[in-house]
Amino acid sequence: MATMGEFWDRRWSGGQEVHTKHLNALRLFQNEDKGKVIGDFGCGPGVFLNLLVEAGFPPSDLRAIDVSAEACEACRRAGIQAFQGEFSAFPEKVDIAVLIDVLEHIFDPDAFFDWLRSASRESVIAVPNFSSLKQRWEMLTGRVPYQNKVRRGGHVFFTNRTVLLTYFRRHGLQVVRESHVYPGNSYGAVGALVGKAQSTMPNLFAAGLGFRLKST
Repeated sequence: MATMGEFWDRRWSGGQEVHTKHLNALRLFQNEDKGKVIGDFGCGPGVFLNLLVEAGFPPSDLRAIDVSAEACEACRRAGIQAFQGEFSAFPEKVDIAVLIDVLEHIFDPDAFFDWLRSASRESVIAVPNFSSLKQRWEMLTGRVPYQNKVRRGGHVFFTNRTVLLTYFRRHGLQVVRESHVYPGNSYGAVGALVGKAQSTMPNLFAAGLGFRLKST
């Protein structure tokens, strides 16, 4: 049986393209964040870290953390310091922890959020929304929802906005900003209006959720 690292080695051997989840997470950063130490936990081949570099963040302030040797090597080739191993073994506290499509793989969310408070001063979290209309429709029509497919890497924590806000409050994490992905977002001016209408009910319409958090 393959280890988790070997599974992700195979997954990242072909690289990764920029996705809306990466752009959504980028919107939660500001120019004032430049100069802070940023750790991308579960970084994959470094797509998001490369976006930060393109946005003017110094590579020397970025850290890549992943269980996949393939992913870490890709980050090193891009000039970013990489650590291969479990998150809890990372020896440094960062100013901002980035976790994109990570939470849904966590078996013990309470222990994870306890760790997160000790590992960083702030965090940016992006996750799929498991209660979106699309996921519900796929269930009703007898299909396995996209976010539950085996090739997604094993999703065990089924997140939506209500669930996450409960965990944030429980662990003393304050939401500073939110940025969510809506199906209408990418369709020009009309799409922007549709996206704004959808934003009134993120648990139903958001395809992906994004939060900037700090410890209270």
